[in-house]
Amino acid sequence: IMVGLPSVENREMILKTLLSKEKHENLDFKELATMTEGFSGSDLKNLCITAAYRPVRELIQQERNKEMEKKKKEAESVSSDDASNNNDNEEREITLRSLNMEDMKQAKNQV
Repeated sequence: IMVGLPSVENREMILKTLLSKEKHENLDFKELATMTEGFSGSDLKNLCITAAYRPVRELIQQERNKEMEKKKKEAESVSSDDASNNNDNEEREITLRSLNMEDMKQAKNQV
């Protein structure tokens, strides 16, 4: 059975449904629906998944950079044992930033 591609209105509803549980800010669903002309429901799902990974990738990169800086400081420091003991006891709360239009545009280029 051949199923047609969703219309602009349907793509907008699909995007709203797929991103309903994601934290997002300033997403223009009408613009997203317009720029995804020719996308199937599956394509839209892949787009949303790809966009949702962008903040995660940024967080991982930030953590890697912090870890590299920490190792570099420890190597330079004579009293690195004291510094590392203090930093290991800290508990950090990790929060992801919200999705934005730039995430969606970059994801569209990848999908």
